[in-house]
Amino acid sequence: MQKCNKNRLFNSSLYHIEYDLTTSFGAELFCLKENTILEQIGEAQFLALYLSPCDQEFLDLMYPGSVCQKDPNQVSYVLTNSYLRIISTIRYFDVEDFSESPVKTSVLSNSYYINKSTLRLATFAMKRDISIGSNSIFHESLDQFKYDTIQMDLQELSNIDRIDEEDYIIARMIMRNNINILERKVNNFLQLLSSIGGLLGLLFTSIRLLIQPFQEFQFNKSIIKKRYLIEMNQGNNLKKQSNDEVQFDLNEGQVNSYLEMIKKLKSRIPFIYTTKDVLVDNFEEIFYITYMIKHFRDFKMFKNMILQRYQKKLLPYFYDNLITSSYTKKQGKIQQTFNKIQEINLAQGIAPIMIELFANEKAIANPYNQVILNSLFNPQLNHQKLETLQSKMFVGILRKFVIQNIYDIKTHTQSQVKNIQDKKNTYSQRPLNRVKLGGEQHELNNLTKQNNGIPKIGSFKLEDFHLKNRYQTIKRFDDTSHDTNQILQPQINSLQQVVNQSMIKNQASFRKIRKNYYNNEIDPEIDFQQRKSHLKFNSNYKKSERQ
Repeated sequence: MQKCNKNRLFNSSLYHIEYDLTTSFGAELFCLKENTILEQIGEAQFLALYLSPCDQEFLDLMYPGSVCQKDPNQVSYVLTNSYLRIISTIRYFDVEDFSESPVKTSVLSNSYYINKSTLRLATFAMKRDISIGSNSIFHESLDQFKYDTIQMDLQELSNIDRIDEEDYIIARMIMRNNINILERKVNNFLQLLSSIGGLLGLLFTSIRLLIQPFQEFQFNKSIIKKRYLIEMNQGNNLKKQSNDEVQFDLNEGQVNSYLEMIKKLKSRIPFIYTTKDVLVDNFEEIFYITYMIKHFRDFKMFKNMILQRYQKKLLPYFYDNLITSSYTKKQGKIQQTFNKIQEINLAQGIAPIMIELFANEKAIANPYNQVILNSLFNPQLNHQKLETLQSKMFVGILRKFVIQNIYDIKTHTQSQVKNIQDKKNTYSQRPLNRVKLGGEQHELNNLTKQNNGIPKIGSFKLEDFHLKNRYQTIKRFDDTSHDTNQILQPQINSLQQVVNQSMIKNQASFRKIRKNYYNNEIDPEIDFQQRKSHLKFNSNYKKSERQ
């Protein structure tokens, strides 16, 4: 070790700042000797710094005549105001820098204060980096470079409980035996040629594009030369009178005998279509007045076919578009009505299954959960063998009161509708909707609005009758007919009161029977009479329906 001067650490400007700051407080900096050779053999430790309590024997050996400080106050003051600062440099290769000096230098500074109860152990590791590459834009073997740099970083920092004789701070420097190789690759001209097929492929492509038109022309010229013959003095026999007319002078060169004809045929030479003639013909074709007029006419026709902006806005109001739009709306309404019918059929098919589930919900081993799934997804499966006499009796009672409730509501609804029709003869009855419940079909009257905009009074569906002591009526009113709503409001209120009273009466008796049935308090004779009256009611209802 030796004292550091201002030119160490690669003469970095950051080191100059650290050097001035440290020496301004009277501290000293120590560095390794210049040109120190470090061998990469494992993780070898080449430097260790120990800051420990004063040992008089070691002090006499190293510095004869020196005496350790015995005053505790002075020792405590020195330990409190002293620290160890380690300044290191990092040199790295900047892959994005293409200047002459792409190697950058950075300075790191770490300070460690002294603690009497803790031993600070800091380990710094140095590693070697090799950067290679080429800056040439033609080939990677040209303008190559190689930079050898060393980086130093903090590998480990730990705090250990210490006793009075142990050191305060231990700083170790080790050299790693691994080497990192960094290669910078730059796209050059040769790689560009390789990616597009190589230099030879580029040359052949350029030549082919240049000579292909001339090659085709020579080929066609050779075919014409072999197949067509012209007379040797054709220039004298052909007279051009216009651009589109060629007239033969029949007075010259008339054939009067076979000998003259043979002589004339043998005197013919091959026809040659020169490049000059091709260029002249193409030039005349481009500026030919007929060609220009034809293309101008096509342009005008195409321009007339394109609609303007205001014409495009009128497209939705054309007669054909209006018919298509009306048909689309009509088909949408038909599809919506069909979907509602499908939903009603699905709900009516599931209603008997839900009644059976409600009737058997108190069973300890309830098999009807699987029965419902089989009814939905496997209707052919016979599950009547799983039913008991108790469940069949309760299903019959439940079906009786549901049907009776619907029958009472139907009677009151018909009477109210008849009264309203007598007062206001502007309503008509819609075809009866059939509601299927456990194999029985009952008809419910449903009032609909006419074409004059009069709204519905109400729509009674199976979903409107809930068994949990509540009733809900679906009403639709038209906001545009305020006067009609005022006229119909008293009739609607009275109709709803009658329906609610009937529902409350039937639900009370139904809950009483269900409670006695679950508690096994029903007299078998009474139950038999009820089942008998239920069967009689069903048969009478079917007869009335047939009539």
